[in-house]
Amino acid sequence: MRSLYTKKSGYQIAKDVDTALLNLYSSLTSSDVGNYGTDIGDASIVLAQQRLNEVDAPQDDRAYVIKPSQQAAIQKLDKFTYASAIGQMTQASPIQRGPNNRYLWGDIYGDPVYVTNQVTTTAGTPTQTHNLYFHKEAFVLALQQAPRTQASYWHKDLSWLVTVDVLYGTNTLRPTFGVELRS
Repeated sequence: MRSLYTKKSGYQIAKDVDTALLNLYSSLTSSDVGNYGTDIGDASIVLAQQRLNEVDAPQDDRAYVIKPSQQAAIQKLDKFTYASAIGQMTQASPIQRGPNNRYLWGDIYGDPVYVTNQVTTTAGTPTQTHNLYFHKEAFVLALQQAPRTQASYWHKDLSWLVTVDVLYGTNTLRPTFGVELRS
């Protein structure tokens, strides 16, 4: 039982760290692309790449982080799913699931696409979804230590007290190295 709760606690801490990083979207200074209330399309994807190219962000170590609803929208684009459109008759799609990674959905134009519900949304009409396309130098995560698990037995209650803790901080390192993909 203790290992089950420890695993769930570690997962929640990882979600909290991801949320802290994804909330840094508002600190990006490259022009945002797309419109709130409209699904991500090919034009937005290409424009996001153009924005990072214009600020000389390196071509490698770029990634998309999108909401599941936008994954579904991209899957509806023939360009990314029809073998006849991509010229690969032996593979159904360039969007391929990565090995041993629950968030890596695949890649678009050579950049990995991660899908998570942790993408920040702002309530309104329409709901504002703040998907991201960025180079790894856009943000910084400082961990004093990896998540640590401690347990002690309480004789009074005949039970175990399990604590999982972590000390971390996030910030924007290069605000021009990221673009908000609005949807």
